Parts: sequence; C-alpha cells; structure tokens
Amino acid sequence: MVSVQTIATIVVKIFKIVLNIVILVLYRTGYNGEFLGVGGTWNLNEEKNPDAEIVASGVIVGYLIYTLVQIVTFLFGTTEHKRALSEIVMNFIGVFLWIAVGAVALHYWGGYQGEHQFQFVFAEKQVGLAVGALCVIQGAVYLLDTALSVIHFTKEMLKLEYLYAGSLVIISPRSKDFMCEVDVYASNIAPLTENVSEYGGGARVIWAMSAGDREADAQAKKGEEGSATDRDSRAAAVLKHNWCIGLRTIELILAVIAIGLIEGAMTAPQVLQSDHRHIALIFSAYSSFIIITGILIIARLFGESAGWKTSIGFSVIGVIMFTAAAAIIFYDWHRSYYANIRPNKEVYNLLISSGVFAIVNAVVFLMHAFLTFRKEADY
Repeated sequence: MVSVQTIATIVVKIFKIVLNIVILVLYRTGYNGEFLGVGGTWNLNEEKNPDAEIVASGVIVGYLIYTLVQIVTFLFGTTEHKRALSEIVMNFIGVFLWIAVGAVALHYWGGYQGEHQFQFVFAEKQVGLAVGALCVIQGAVYLLDTALSVIHFTKEMLKLEYLYAGSLVIISPRSKDFMCEVDVYASNIAPLTENVSEYGGGARVIWAMSAGDREADAQAKKGEEGSATDRDSRAAAVLKHNWCIGLRTIELILAVIAIGLIEGAMTAPQVLQSDHRHIALIFSAYSSFIIITGILIIARLFGESAGWKTSIGFSVIGVIMFTAAAAIIFYDWHRSYYANIRPNKEVYNLLISSGVFAIVNAVVFLMHAFLTFRKEADY
C-alpha cells in the first residue's frame, strides 16, 4: 500500500517542476521577451554579473533536470529514492541554493533603475522581483521535500535494522510479504540446510552480494599471503567495484574545466556573438551538471548511491546537454572567427577548448549510461 509520505513526495515534486518551469520562463524571457537574469551587481550600463548568472542558470536548470529524472524513476515503480541519501543531500543543498538565487534577484531588482527618469514602474523590475520571490518559495518547498526525504530514509533504515536485529529469521508467508515490501525477495534468502522447507525451520538471511563484492572479498583474503599478484588483482577488483564514482568524478572535473575555459572566452563578447540564448544553454549545461555530479559524489562519500535507473537518466541528459553545448560553441566559433579581421586567437583557443572538453564529457556520459545499463549497478 502506498504511504501518505510517498503520495506527498510525488505531489511536492510535481509542484517543484511546475514552479521551476515558471521561474525558468520568467528568467529567460522576462525582459519584454528578452533575457531577464538575476543581476548580481549594479553598474552604469546595468550589465549583469556573469558569475551570478552562471550559478542561477545552473540551479534553475540543474534542479529541473534532477526533479524530472526523479519523477521518471517513480513511473518505473522503483522505491530506491526512499533509501537514497543523495535525495536528502540534493534537497537540503537546494534549500540554500534557491534562497541564495532569490536573494540576489530581490537585491538587484529591488534597486533597479530604469532608462526613463520620470518612470517609476518598470515591467522588468516587477518580473525580476517575482522571480526572486518565487525562488525563495521554491527554497521553502525544497525544505518540505527534505523533511519528507528524511522521513522516508528513517523508515526504510528502521525496517532494515529490524531485519538485521536477529541473526536468525523465521521464514513464513507473512514475513515473506513483509520482506517484499522492503524489496527483499525470496531469491536472496538461503536455508541453513538443504532439507529445510520453503517456509519451515530457521533460515539465515543472506544478502546477495554483487559479483564485484564477492571478488573483492576473495581477493582481500588472498592478499594476506603477501603475493604481489594478489595485490594487483585486489586493486583491479576495487577499480571494478568503484568504476561508477570514478566516472562521476571525471564528469565533474571535465565540466569544471569546460566552464573555466568558456568563462575566460567571455572576456571578448564578440566571440559568442552576444547571443543570450547560446550563452544560457552553455552555462546551463555546465553549471547544472557540476551541481548534480557534485552532490551525487558527496552522497557516495557518505556510503549511499543513486539507483541505476536514476543514474542512467542523469547520464542520458548529460549526453544531450553537453552535445548541444559543444555544437553551439563550434557554431559560434566558426561564425565569428572568420568574420573578424583580427581575431583574438587566445580567446578563440579557450572557446574551442571548452567545446572539445564538452564533447569528451558527452562521450564519458554516454559510456557511463551504457555501462550502467549493462551492469544495472548503482552509480
């Protein structure tokens, strides 16, 4: 039976998606159909701080991607989110990120001065204040979702603790139904002797270990003999067991390098032809996946991992986003480089390097999705 917390979580996530889309549309088209932004600093030309826009676009697009992936995994009937610490970490950090973006927008647009001296009401100012207020509300919604995630996580841990409380478990039809509710299937339960009936006698719960775990355990025992060959095999087993977090780390590093290179290229506005749509998509791809992969790695360091379906969702969207960003970079490079009489080669080298790193990261995401699908392993 579906719990009240699960229904509340789904409703909250749908509300977050709707609110996120509204914020994204206003953020992108709130200035009379043009780019609105959150500002970040005041100056004579009312030019917005690019660092603030990078963070804002990453938060808005990144959390939209994350929430959509979570909703899609719900459609597959998975309950992995209930035991995922990454869900708690993502929501908890989201509270501060959304409130920070909202505070920057409210600060900037609250003191915004329009072009006309005797005009006191500006449409873009009202929209900017609305974006800031909606971001703060979104932060409050993420706080609510954090509380629901903690409730889910606590209940699941209590169930597992109850199962582990005794070394012996009596298998009966009722206990089998209970175990099915916490995703423990009869195939993972082995009797103490071959003559034990399906539901009779005592049986010790044997949690199925992955092939990587069994191999790592076997190699660890052999390592006691001090053989160099065994140590190499054990290292290979550890690498095989931790390949997912290794790929996530590579994805994070490549995204950080790519955004650093494109930030350096932004010193020459003519490089990207001052097209806010192109700039927004590039920074959204880079900064959003820096946030997503960073939080997934943090959760992994706490001993938790996202489900394999969720991991595939992130990887597939990463392929799409980074491929699109690279395509735009190469297009702008080709269009603007030959249009300038004296192009700044140093800046254009930074731009093309960012595109190359985006392509490499898209390949890494694609490989990650393929391996995860083949192995059906947690990230």
